[in-house]
Amino acid sequence: MTSRLAPSDAVVPPREVVEIAERLEQAGYETWCVGGAVRDALLGHPHLDWDLATSATPAQVRDLFGARRTIPVGAEFGTVGVLDRAGRLHEVTTFRRDVRTDGRHAEVEFGVSLDEDLARRDFTINAIAFHPLRRELRDPLGGREDLERGVVRAVGDPDAEMATTAESRASRTGTPSSGTVSGRRPPRPGPAAPCGARRPAARR
Repeated sequence: MTSRLAPSDAVVPPREVVEIAERLEQAGYETWCVGGAVRDALLGHPHLDWDLATSATPAQVRDLFGARRTIPVGAEFGTVGVLDRAGRLHEVTTFRRDVRTDGRHAEVEFGVSLDEDLARRDFTINAIAFHPLRRELRDPLGGREDLERGVVRAVGDPDAEMATTAESRASRTGTPSSGTVSGRRPPRPGPAAPCGARRPAARR
């Protein structure tokens, strides 16, 4: 059967996004492309909004890029906007997990691993990460398989996601409208990694 997904080498973030990730990695902060851009690239759709998730805290991101290139668009939730060379804003968000949530608003905690950050997302198809320097896909919750099967599967507690919301999101993500909406619980993510901890810069 022919795959409906593009190969992983079709995930090509813009050079400006790679440069932001490269600077964070050189400073010792693990950084991945996340969210809808990765999903859309696998589906073969163009996507202009490339966001990044990183082990750096908001303060560390602002220190690294400076006040002129950063905007605290949601620093209390871990998100700092970073301007690329062309002046386009990209959201850079610290790895985080929900401490408490009412379904609409969440109290978050930093100091977690990438897998834990992916596990807080709404659907598995939005919980796929791509490392723009190593060109590596991270898919701990089986989102790529769900894209292939046309399934929209909630992450975590199936009762926390409304089926109507899932169907609406499916129509926007390119998943077939006949696809299944499922609430199977995914595997528990791996252990946490210290937030903001520096590590050796990636080999180039």
